[in-house]
Amino acid sequence: MPKEVYTTGEVAEICNVDLKTVIKWFDAGRLEGYKVPGSNYRRIPYENLVHFMNENGIPTRNLEQRKKKVLIVDDELDIVEYIEGTLSGDKRMEVYSATNGCYACFQIGVLRPDLICLDVKMPMMDGVEVCNWIRGNATTKETKILMITGFPDAIETDKMLKSGVDGLLKKPVHMNDLKGKVLELLGLEDKRSKTLV
Repeated sequence: MPKEVYTTGEVAEICNVDLKTVIKWFDAGRLEGYKVPGSNYRRIPYENLVHFMNENGIPTRNLEQRKKKVLIVDDELDIVEYIEGTLSGDKRMEVYSATNGCYACFQIGVLRPDLICLDVKMPMMDGVEVCNWIRGNATTKETKILMITGFPDAIETDKMLKSGVDGLLKKPVHMNDLKGKVLELLGLEDKRSKTLV
C-alpha cells in the first residue's frame, strides 16, 4: 500500500533519479508539495507524486511494489540475527545488516535504507558517530534511526537524543516492542496486531 506522503529521497528512488534532481523539480514548482515548518525538509503527497509521474511518463509501478529497506547495525551477531528474525517475516520490508559503524556508512550510501536499527557501543565507529554522519549528509539526513542500547544512563541518552535519533530502545529488546517501533517509524500499520507499541 502506498504512503500518503513521501520524502525527496524516497521520490528519487521511486523515479530512479538523483536526489538533487528531485529537489530541482520541487524548487522549480514542477513537483508540488510542502516544506516541514521550521526546516528545509520537503514532502510530496501521494496524489501530487502520481500526477507528476503520469505527466512526465515515469512508470508508477514502483509506488506499489517498493519495500521498505531496514539496515541493522550491531557488532553482536546474535542481536543481528534476533532483529532479522523479528522483521524478515514482514513482506513489506527488506532487511540488511552490518557489523560495524564503518561498514554501515558504506551500506547506507549504497542501499539508502528507510530505517537503521543502530547499536550504540561498537568498535571503530560507535552508534552516535554513525548517527552524526547520517544527519550531516544531505542524501541521508532524513533517514529514520532507531537506536538500541544496553547502557541507557542519563548522559548517554542525552548524547543519543542530541545526535538526532527518532527512537530509542533498551536491550534486551522485546520482540513486540521492536517490531512496533519499526512499523511506527516506517509509517506502516500492522493489521495483525493492535498490541504493538
